[in-house]
Order: sequence, then C-alpha cells, then structure tokens
Amino acid sequence: MGNDDGQPRLIDYFGFKVVKVPWVKMFTSIPVIAYLIPAFTYGWVVGAVISQMPSFYEDVLEFSHTSNGFVASLPWLVGIGAQLSGSAITDRVRKTNRFSLTAIRKVVTVLSLGTCSFGLVAITLLGKRKVLVVLTLAIAKGMGTLSDAGVAVNHLDIAPSFAGTLSGLYTVMASIASLIANEVAAQIVGKNPSQQNWYRFFYISSALNVVGVIMFCLLGSGEVQSWDPASSNNKQNVKSETQNDQENIKENGDSRTGRSIGFAL
Repeated sequence: MGNDDGQPRLIDYFGFKVVKVPWVKMFTSIPVIAYLIPAFTYGWVVGAVISQMPSFYEDVLEFSHTSNGFVASLPWLVGIGAQLSGSAITDRVRKTNRFSLTAIRKVVTVLSLGTCSFGLVAITLLGKRKVLVVLTLAIAKGMGTLSDAGVAVNHLDIAPSFAGTLSGLYTVMASIASLIANEVAAQIVGKNPSQQNWYRFFYISSALNVVGVIMFCLLGSGEVQSWDPASSNNKQNVKSETQNDQENIKENGDSRTGRSIGFAL
C-alpha cells in the first residue's frame, strides 16, 4: 500500500495500524459510563468554584475585591500540592502490586471527590467564620484535584488505544456540567444571594458529586476492555497482523533495491 506514485507511506513502513473508534461499544461500555459520570459531577463542582465562589465570598462573607482575589486562588494552590503528592503516592502503591488497579482508582476517587463533597456540606455548618470557610473550601477543592490520580486518568486503564478520545469526552462532559452549574446557580442565587440560597446550591453540588463517586465505585474498572486492541484478547491477533505487514513491506522494499525510497504521511 502506498501513494499514487508507488512510494510507500511512512505509516505503512513502520507497520502502524489505523484503528477505527468503536463508538457503539464505547458508549455502551459500563466502565466508560462509570468514567464519564464523575466527569460531569466533578465538572459541576469545578465550574462552581471557578465562577461562583468569588460571588459567595462577597455576598456572604463580605470580602473586599482585593481579599476576594487571594482567597479565590487558595483552592488551586492546595490542588497543586494534592495533585503532585497524590500522584506520587499512587504510583508507589501501584509498584507494590498489593492492590489491583481498579481498587486503587476507586479508593483515590473516594478520598478525593468524597472529601470535596464533605467540604461543601461542612461550609454550610460554619456560618460566617471566614477563616474556617476559606480553609474548608480550599481543602475541599484541593482534594478534588487528587482525582487526577483516580477517575480522571481511568481512560488510560480501560482503553489505552482510545485514551485521547475518552479524555476528550471527559473534558466535554466536565465543560457541559460547568455551564449547567452556573445556570443553576443563577436561578437559585441570582435574584436573592442570601446565605441560605448559597447553601442550597452547595447541597446540590455535594449530592451530585456523591452520585459520581458511588457510580464509579459500583461500575468502574481498571482493566483494559475487550473492545480495545490493547486487551489481552486482541494483542496476539494484532501482533500477528503487524508481523505479516512488516514482512510484506520488507519484500516490497527488496524489489526496489538501488532506488531511493520516499515517504509520505
């Protein structure tokens, strides 16, 4: 196989295979669904923290614009530490081979998103104690970032051949959730930004996040799915096909001895 001028393509020479995305199998896969649900529920929380928390600080805690900017950045600063340390610890645990990858992903997800949900509810119990509210929210959102070592990287586990596709879908789900969260916040808080209305929004956000955690724990997996070429069921077939293709390419290359071979992508 080559170009119109008879020259082999680079993709053919190295034996790469173009694999179509199995959309139907992907969207009907229980682990994929379990992966995308937390994308929506946690995306909701992230959207709320980014867009709505400055308004909450101003409406309820009466922060000035100057103070508001600093305290609004704290969740992200905590998140950096949680993300780096959590990822390192997770990798160490994986190397011990004492726990399955499925168990590790689920435990990390419970710790991260569970803490995030608990923190949102805890805020409603702290009243206007500014320091405690700010620290609680920073820890809640910061721990949520730890999901980058849990459900957020689960696409690499269940479908490594289509990890980019699943990662894109994860981002889409999170973005949609963020848009909806802001609209819901506008409906609940917009006309009457009272403390109780803000708490109602926090309860909804926390409950959604809990649903995401539960669904992932019940239905999630850390195993490569059978419809992915990288699964153990397909590896041998792919290996045989690749070897045959490479042998054919070598034979075709030998027939052009003495000619310069050009490649085209």
